[in-house]
Amino acid sequence: VSLGADDDFGLGVAHRAEEAGALHVLGYLLRASSNVGEALRHLLRYQRLMQDAAVPELSAGPDEVRVAWRERDPAWWMPRHAIEFGIGTVLLLTRRATGKMFCPRRVELRHPRPSNDGAARRLFGCELRYEAPLHAVVFASADMELSLTTADPLLLRILERHARELEARLPPQRSFTVEVRR
Repeated sequence: VSLGADDDFGLGVAHRAEEAGALHVLGYLLRASSNVGEALRHLLRYQRLMQDAAVPELSAGPDEVRVAWRERDPAWWMPRHAIEFGIGTVLLLTRRATGKMFCPRRVELRHPRPSNDGAARRLFGCELRYEAPLHAVVFASADMELSLTTADPLLLRILERHARELEARLPPQRSFTVEVRR
């Protein structure tokens, strides 16, 4: 994936970020977790360390787990490349940590289908639904139990404490509209 291809910019950055071990404390939390489900719970719990434009919603059924993001302020949509970068990076880091090429069941994106979605289809490896009500990724429930080869319970406790300390230093959350009016 080329960073120069505008249509694939977010996906290209995801590949580069995965190669560089991105997401700072969140990336380390992911890698230190015991399995995919625990890694996702940590990423969702502390995602505000990377962005606070969207609120995560996790729902689990008997066969699948759905992670969705609802924009904090309905007046502002997360840019397409930002959401593709986020979902792509997490998927690539998780694949690396498990050593398995697992794929979500589907990825739901609010934006319209781009003229060429080949890079997204290759990266995600699943059904892509465009113009969805929310950005979401749906996994098979069984994938949540995939072990991470990088799991480290002691490091995980240290990283969780560090993430809580970082989170405590963040300013109060305000909507985009409130910030513009200030």
